[in-house]
Amino acid sequence: MFQRLIALVATIAIIFSIGFTAPLLAQETPQRISILGTFGAYSKYVVANGAIWHGDPVAQGNVTVTFNRWGGYVNVWGSKDFDDIGNYGEEIDYTAGWTFRELNIGVSYLDYAKIFGTQEPDFFRPFAEIPLPPIQFPGHRIQLYSRFEYYAATRDFDLNSGGWVQLGIRHRWELSKHWAFRHQAKLIYDGGVFGSIPGFLGMYDAGVDYTFGSATWNILSVRQLMIPGSLIDREGITIVGTSVSASLH
Repeated sequence: MFQRLIALVATIAIIFSIGFTAPLLAQETPQRISILGTFGAYSKYVVANGAIWHGDPVAQGNVTVTFNRWGGYVNVWGSKDFDDIGNYGEEIDYTAGWTFRELNIGVSYLDYAKIFGTQEPDFFRPFAEIPLPPIQFPGHRIQLYSRFEYYAATRDFDLNSGGWVQLGIRHRWELSKHWAFRHQAKLIYDGGVFGSIPGFLGMYDAGVDYTFGSATWNILSVRQLMIPGSLIDREGITIVGTSVSASLH
């Protein structure tokens, strides 16, 4: 347990340390690099196709370094459960991507249970998210988007390779200078990733944000999965959580 936890903390700490040097870099080359860190706690870990990776509370966090002049970014995301039974509540994802006019493409390496071990397969995940031009009016921003992800297992196992497609709509409502309400609805077609039964499912996310300085506190987030009866290997479920995000420069 302690070795995996130390590895996760060390990985994030290295990138956080870059954030503390960013102001010095910014004095010479303003806005060349931006760094954002997020840490939160959630009641469960459920992935986008409705698979319950961990049915008990988890802590999750990530750090994103964005190279603003050319749109590239790198991200490290980690999940840690609290029972140390070596299941899929533990994970580290490494992502490199590129954003241009909100088009977002990239590839991730997902290091699952038994982090840095070979007992379980890991996955490569190429992805592309294509948004439509947003609709904006005072206090509101609405955007339709599509997203494709493909999961390629590093070796054969019961968690097989496969892809899914998401069609979604996002809405952010700026209630005041500090308060905002954001939510999104997604229709997802799961092609059978991780051995699941192929089919459609729905997902709805909502959250209340409070912004102070360069930080944002997501006071409460709620995610509801809407599973049709045909997907008998999954179930409708609600996940709640809270998180804090902060710019590190």
